[in-house]
Amino acid sequence: MSLTVRHVTDADIPGVVALVADRIGEEDAPEAQLVLEDAEYDRRRWTVAVDGDRVVSTMGTYPMCARLGDLELPAALVEFVATATDYEGRGLVRRQFDYHHTDLLQRDELLEVMVGITYFYRRLGYEYALPVAPWQEIPSGDVPDVPEGWTVRVAGETDRQTIRDLQRPIQNSTDLSIGLSDQMWSFLLRSPVYDTLLAEHRGVPQACGRIYLHEDDPYVMDLAGGSRDGLLAILAGVGSRNPGRNLTVLTRPEASPNLDDLGSLSETGEAYYARIGDPLRWLNAIRPVLSSRLSASSLAGEKGEGMISLYASSIRFPYANGEVGEFTRGPREQAPISKGGSGVPPDLMTSLLAGPLGFVGLAERHPDMNGGSQQELMSVLFPPLTLDVQTWVVP
Repeated sequence: MSLTVRHVTDADIPGVVALVADRIGEEDAPEAQLVLEDAEYDRRRWTVAVDGDRVVSTMGTYPMCARLGDLELPAALVEFVATATDYEGRGLVRRQFDYHHTDLLQRDELLEVMVGITYFYRRLGYEYALPVAPWQEIPSGDVPDVPEGWTVRVAGETDRQTIRDLQRPIQNSTDLSIGLSDQMWSFLLRSPVYDTLLAEHRGVPQACGRIYLHEDDPYVMDLAGGSRDGLLAILAGVGSRNPGRNLTVLTRPEASPNLDDLGSLSETGEAYYARIGDPLRWLNAIRPVLSSRLSASSLAGEKGEGMISLYASSIRFPYANGEVGEFTRGPREQAPISKGGSGVPPDLMTSLLAGPLGFVGLAERHPDMNGGSQQELMSVLFPPLTLDVQTWVVP
């Protein structure tokens, strides 16, 4: 029979759930079913490859919320990528990604993020652009007690807005954040795999965190709260549910300084996959941020025509009086430095536009990232970024 790639249907759900259980994990299958049976989920976001009636490959995408400076930008998360072992190597995943990449561009979701197996997704245009924050290891003996006046409970669907409100200050504390959308929080608060705890002081919610158990060891993600006592209450709540177990907490810029006396940090060297589907559209979407960077720099009074070569193509833009003009596509420029431009490898554009190294840091590591006479301009427009990244699964 011929292999067909299409949107998921009701009839496909048992096959998708079985495939996810077999290739990703038994505990993940109920989460896939929860999503696919949700009337609010747009099934154009979930594809299957079928051989007759059999589901042999599948994947889905989810809306996310990106923020750069004061700009809110639609984004997407990729999840539940799985192929039956006897159908691997036939390009089914690539066919589905080709569809989803087009679909996400139509939704203006230009930035995609995912957690996936090593190397594979680099072949589909993804970069290891966004480092995973350090983990904080807290021995069981150092897990705090619940501070006086605080209570901790499992959050539910009715707490969704409260959870999002608690997350917002943490997300807004960095240059770039990629956060869980309202729909994503709805799924997670109903998840049979994750528990989200809510800490309340005299009945007022003030901190939260999400727990995943791996071989009975608790991992804490999305920790957020306005006070040390609230964060300690969450950790105490995790500890009381998992007595005698060490805690592993994914650090976050605003939460971590309140807890830096507990345990020790562990740098994993891991990174999230990320992809900006159309760098030109992204550049035009973030022009207000780029203009703000330019106007605050020593180049604020200068004007000129900028050129960024992607070697097989190029991008042009005017700038004057602290304002960056429209970015447009240009022809191939294989020797951009001799023409007053800069060179950026296309497979490093996501790292340049969304990563923590900035133009200078990337140029130090990659000989084909070259500023030429535009070195200062490129450094101003593309500085290092602080990040806060949320995903469905533990990175």
